[in-house]
Amino acid sequence: MRRLLPLCLLSLLACSEDPPPPPPPAPLPPPPAPMASGRAVADARAFALVPVNDGALFLYGAPHREGGGVRVLPLGMLGEARGPERPITRQGAAGGGVAEQHVSQA
Repeated sequence: MRRLLPLCLLSLLACSEDPPPPPPPAPLPPPPAPMASGRAVADARAFALVPVNDGALFLYGAPHREGGGVRVLPLGMLGEARGPERPITRQGAAGGGVAEQHVSQA
């Protein structure tokens, strides 16, 4: 009788099913979008970041050697470019707008 109990336990353990295989690893998240590359500005004060619903607008005064004027680049939440850079004004265009007033007051 004493030998029967360990023998039954051993047979139960030996006949049990194999454990299920481990779950596959979770897929890696997609890499973040690359940040917008740097832009040369006409002056250290010649830019503005304007928050919008889904990111920001980077407005800056381009240097004379790059054609001058004011340009805008839409940015996503992580600083990635969401669209092409667009000119707002050309070099030498008389505007007197808010951006020019802001830069001259800084």
